[in-house]
Amino acid sequence: MSKWAELQKSKGDKIVEGIAASSGMAVGQVRNVHEHVPELMAEIQPGEVVVGYRFKAEHCNYVKIAAALVTDSGGVFSAAAFMARTYGLPAVTGTTKGTSILKNGQKVVVDGAEGAVYTYKDKATGKHK
Repeated sequence: MSKWAELQKSKGDKIVEGIAASSGMAVGQVRNVHEHVPELMAEIQPGEVVVGYRFKAEHCNYVKIAAALVTDSGGVFSAAAFMARTYGLPAVTGTTKGTSILKNGQKVVVDGAEGAVYTYKDKATGKHK
């Protein structure tokens, strides 16, 4: 089974949707940096799904280690979308409410081609995490 097919099977319920800003799919734990204070940005760990109101060029060194990006604002021409495409990360922008819905540590599937974020469904148990 291809990695894409495996990720498709990991999709649970749709949590938020927005603009498909950078294609690809990733699974990771949420790191919500709703405020871009240096302390929150410095906590980003490799492989996390980084969620913020928006990202600017100066956040590049923080977000390049992410599995995916999700923003409340922006679109396909936003800084977040540009960074995601540059680093090969899936991105969903313009969700309007991602920072208020997605919680730190929550495991999610980001589908950048669809422009949506889903709960993660454990393939072995079928349970949502």
